Amino acid sequence: MTAGGLVFISGAEDKKVWAFDAKTGKMVWEYILPAANNANVCSYQINGKQYVALSVGGTKVNPSGSVMAFALPNK
Repeated sequence: MTAGGLVFISGAEDKKVWAFDAKTGKMVWEYILPAANNANVCSYQINGKQYVALSVGGTKVNPSGSVMAFALPNK
């Protein structure tokens, strides 16, 4: 969960990551990943900007997988 009240969920076979509003439970964002997520989503901050990152499994094009990071919008 982020300081702004977002809960990120991923790891399903459908290759998606979702953000939900912690107060309302409403889905506010979703993104289709290139492969299934294979670890928990983490949140971090650099110079006041907040990000979430996750590990994505390998594909035929990128067999070793990757780490993807997303910047959260400023309020």
